[in-house]
Amino acid sequence: MFHSPQRAGIKLAMQAIEDVLNSRSTLTSDPIGEHRGRVPLSLMQYNGLSAALYFLRQYVDTLAPPRGG
Repeated sequence: MFHSPQRAGIKLAMQAIEDVLNSRSTLTSDPIGEHRGRVPLSLMQYNGLSAALYFLRQYVDTLAPPRGG
């Protein structure tokens, strides 16, 4: 099955959001880019990412399949 670049990009974004939600935390970095540890997501961040994932799922299902072959 072939996917459009738009659909592939949305699927990649969805996977990234799912990974963050599944870990319920994210890495923080200091100014020089070294990872210092994990910080839990706030309830607002978690709910916002969950909502974004929901709407991305709805949107990706509305995309027409690519034409041609």
